Amino acid sequence: MPLFASGQAEQEKWTLEQCISYGLQHNITVKKQALSMQTSSIERSKAQHSRLFDVSADANTYKYYGRSLNYENQYVNVNSTAADVRISASVPIFSGFRISNSIKKAELDYKAEGEVLNSISKDVALSISLDFLNTLLAKELYNVSLNQQKLSEEQLQKVQIKYNAGAVSKDILLESMAQLSADEATLTERKAIVTNNLLALAQKLNVENPWIFDIDVSDLATLNADLSVTSASDLYALAAKSWPTLAYSNLKYKSNEYAVKIAKGALYPSFGGFGSYSIGWNNQFTAEQNRNSGRESVGVGMSIPIFGKFNARNDVKLAQINLEQSRLAIDEAEKTLRENIQKSYAEAFSSKLKYEAAVKSTAASRASFEFAKEKFDLGAMSVYDFNLTRSNLVKAESNMLQQKYNYLFSAKVLDFYQGVPIRL
Repeated sequence: MPLFASGQAEQEKWTLEQCISYGLQHNITVKKQALSMQTSSIERSKAQHSRLFDVSADANTYKYYGRSLNYENQYVNVNSTAADVRISASVPIFSGFRISNSIKKAELDYKAEGEVLNSISKDVALSISLDFLNTLLAKELYNVSLNQQKLSEEQLQKVQIKYNAGAVSKDILLESMAQLSADEATLTERKAIVTNNLLALAQKLNVENPWIFDIDVSDLATLNADLSVTSASDLYALAAKSWPTLAYSNLKYKSNEYAVKIAKGALYPSFGGFGSYSIGWNNQFTAEQNRNSGRESVGVGMSIPIFGKFNARNDVKLAQINLEQSRLAIDEAEKTLRENIQKSYAEAFSSKLKYEAAVKSTAASRASFEFAKEKFDLGAMSVYDFNLTRSNLVKAESNMLQQKYNYLFSAKVLDFYQGVPIRL
C-alpha cells in the first residue's frame, strides 16, 4: 500500500534491512559526524607531522636614497638598488614531550569520533526499526478492519434477505447498516494511520519520492522473537565490551590523560635547531661582490619558562579537572547503559507475558465468535449480541497485534545490545 497508489509508478517494496542501509547512507546526522571524523583525521595528521622541519623562503627588494653602506661597510652618498633571497629552516628538538603526547592524544580523539559515529548509526538503525515495525502493525490492524468490513457486508446481505422475507424487523436491518458504516469509518481511519506512518518512515529515510514508498510485508506471518538472554547482568557484561558510548568515554579519558601531560610539558625548557642561507644583490656592487654575498647560519635555541603569570600551572590544573570530569563521564555512561539494559530486559519479558496472554485471549474470543456466528445464522442470537461478540474479537485481535509488536521490538532491542544486526 504506497502512500498514494493511483497515478503513481510501482516501486519495489522495502525490507527492514534496505530501510536501515538507505537510512544510514542518507541520514544528515550520520553525514555530519562523518565530516567530524575527517576533521579529526586531519588534526591527527597535523600532530604527526609536527616533528618535521619548518622551511620557508622570502625575497625582498629595496631602493636606497642618500647615505648607505657599500661593500666595504662604509657609508657613501649614492642612491642604490638592492635585493636579497633567504631560505630558513627550523626543527623542534625537545618540547617537554608535548609533540609525542599530542600525537597520542590526536589518535585517541580520532578513535573517539569513530565511536560517536558508531553510536549515532546504532540509534538511527533502532529508530528506523521502530518506525518500520509501527508501520507493519498499522498494516495488520488495517487488515483486521478490512476483514471486519467484509464480515459486516455479508451480515448486512443476510439481514436484508431476512428483512425482505419479513423474518426480522427494520431496527435489525438498521443496526446492521450502522455496523457496516462504523466498520467503514474504522477502515478509513486505519488506512490514514498506515499512510501517515509510511510518510514518516520515508521522511526519516530521506527518500526522494515518498509518495510511492512502501514496505515489504511478505514476512508478516513468520515474525518471531527469541529471548535468549539469561539475565540483565550477563547482557550488560556483554554490551559493555563494545558499547560505543562507553568506548567513547574511555577513549576521552585516555585522551585527557595526555592533555594533562601536554599541559605539564609547558613547564619544561624547550630546544630547537635552526639554519638559514641568504644571498643579496646590489647595483653598486661588482658581479664578484654580489656572488660572494651569500651567508649561511646554523644554531640551536633554548627557551626556559621563568614566569608566565601562572598560565602554564593553571592550564595543568584545568587539564586535571577535565580528566576528573571524563572519569565521571565513564561512571555516568556505565550507569546509563546498565539502567537502560535493565529496563529493556524487564520490558522484553513483560511484553512476552502480555503477548502470550493476548494470544490466549484472542483464541478464546475467536471460539466465542464462531459459536455466536453459528447461532446468529440460525436466528438464535440477536444482532446486538452478535455485534458485541464480534466487537470483543476485534478488540482481542487488535490488542494481540499490539502486544506482538511490542514484544518483537523489545526482543530486537536486546539483540541490539548484544551487537546482533536488527532483522525480522
